[in-house]
Amino acid sequence: MATHTLQLDEAQIQADLKAVLGSLAAGTPLTAETAERIRERAARITEEVRLEHGDLQVAVELIQEVRDEA
Repeated sequence: MATHTLQLDEAQIQADLKAVLGSLAAGTPLTAETAERIRERAARITEEVRLEHGDLQVAVELIQEVRDEA
């Protein structure tokens, strides 16, 4: 099993979540800084998953299975 190297700041995640929910409730956009932090964190998490599991081609495999059954 691979070792997780990603370090996440739980306090920052909670603050970003609160900002997202507040913006959603108020119908206002996120600040540029909050949106950028969330995008960067998502990109780091995505890269960590790729490193641990490789490229996942689940949709491709499902489509191929459906074609083979037809």
